[in-house]
Amino acid sequence: VNYFFPVNKGRTVKAAVFSGANPELVYKLFHYGLLSELFIHPEDKDTLKFFSEGFKKAIKRYQMALAKDREIFLNILSTHPYFNQEGSIRFASRSYIEIGISTGIRYPSMEVPIPATEPYWV
Repeated sequence: VNYFFPVNKGRTVKAAVFSGANPELVYKLFHYGLLSELFIHPEDKDTLKFFSEGFKKAIKRYQMALAKDREIFLNILSTHPYFNQEGSIRFASRSYIEIGISTGIRYPSMEVPIPATEPYWV
């Protein structure tokens, strides 16, 4: 089952992720500014597993107060982190997050074969 798909954001490609995706992958995509949309089903307990307690509490509060038993979405606008010469993060990514109630529409999954190629180094 595919839990995410690429979203073309002009100069970069980010990911839209559905409930059931690997929680560690979801957090890494968010941490590196590569998450565009995140859909969270009310029964999903794991997707936000690696996020801060305050973040999870805010999402849960919204879910209980407004969405009830409906799926919610996070629309995320992020910068990318800035890395120093050693490869560690000097400035973390910053995110602006909109939250809303999902319509529940799912797009069909599509397998796209990607041929293997040799890496191209500049």
